[in-house]
Amino acid sequence: MKSLAKKLIASLLTVEARLVLFRYRPKIVAITGSVGKTATKDAVYTVLKEIMSVRKSAKSFNSELGIPLTILGVEESGWGSASRWFSILCGGLIKILYAPGYPEWLVLEAGVDRPYDMARLTRWLSPDCVVITRFADVPVHLEFFPSRTALIEEKLLLAQSVRTGGFLVLNADDTDLAQFVPPTGVRVRTYGKHPEASLCISDARIVYDKENAVPKGVSFVLASRGESHTLMLRGTLGLHFAYALAAACAVGQELGVSLSHAVSALADFPLPRGRMRLLEGVQGSIVIDDTYNASPVALHAALLALRELSVRGRKIVLLGDMRELGAEEKRAHEQAGEDVAEVADYLFTVGTSSLGTHEAARRKEMSSERLRHFDSSEKAGLFLKEFLRDGDAVLVKGSQGMRMEKAVAIILAHPEKKNELLVRQEKEWEKKI
Repeated sequence: MKSLAKKLIASLLTVEARLVLFRYRPKIVAITGSVGKTATKDAVYTVLKEIMSVRKSAKSFNSELGIPLTILGVEESGWGSASRWFSILCGGLIKILYAPGYPEWLVLEAGVDRPYDMARLTRWLSPDCVVITRFADVPVHLEFFPSRTALIEEKLLLAQSVRTGGFLVLNADDTDLAQFVPPTGVRVRTYGKHPEASLCISDARIVYDKENAVPKGVSFVLASRGESHTLMLRGTLGLHFAYALAAACAVGQELGVSLSHAVSALADFPLPRGRMRLLEGVQGSIVIDDTYNASPVALHAALLALRELSVRGRKIVLLGDMRELGAEEKRAHEQAGEDVAEVADYLFTVGTSSLGTHEAARRKEMSSERLRHFDSSEKAGLFLKEFLRDGDAVLVKGSQGMRMEKAVAIILAHPEKKNELLVRQEKEWEKKI
């Protein structure tokens, strides 16, 4: 019954969204890929809002419900409330007729959960620009597709749907995109570390406070057309944010924003919660909060950053299960254990699949004294609260459903700030496990 109601609501929202697009004719930037979609969406919005009227997807609204909601200007879904959905649908009808100040541009995040998701979207959405981030070796939602190739092909339908005269912004470092043939009549810009990229990333590194050697952020250089600028992002270890910001600069350049102006706008880039955020932990520890979600490629990036990090104390990793990996789930969790064993001093795990991570680390000769498994994120957090010492760094990561942010809330130096610092602190999430 719930599934039927969801399909009905999605259909009605889509009809309203299509009519709104027809009525106001906004330009559209659509973003897809396996990783980095939300950060890229936020970065593109940050660049474009300096020169034009623009709206972005709220949170991670990237589904058959989320995209129409963004087009209709709705920032909160109905969350199972019939009255709320009724109000949203009535509001959509009004906006078809009257929506003063409707934005010139929309920046939409487009995800794929199941086969035909993108096919259905591109029947009615033709973006002026499509940004492709990166395709993971083991992408999430793979369990619902016959193969990785099938999932990638589904996502690439968005790139095929660009309007004639529009443009693509592609990750030059992605080997799958190297094989992609763009549609005719479409301009292409690339970004990445590849020396032939239209917008090149270099010198990505962690920056430390000179007085106490505590990490304070990351910096990197963006270069294009003989011009280069250094960007500093405070409060994160996310070296991969360089790709999101480079993509945003490439979009801006195509729309007449100079690289210098784009970089200036991105100096105030709002770091997304739960994505490699640097937070103060108990007992003078450092918390690397990467709890928004988890996939093998995102975990690999997080561990690379942890490897590069210099700390006075111990390096600790707390991992929850990575979900929706299909047949790759067992091997992905074992690989995670092997990788952590080479980077961290301690590994703590939560969840059923993460038992495989635990065992793989043990086989890599990580001693039992450095391993511990918990059956909930809260129990892991309570243990860490007593375990952490001054100078320690703890990376916390897991799929959304593992609720690893609950562990982070317990080990924050200022737990009273959790609502402003952590992901999934809304009232709706209190009802979920």
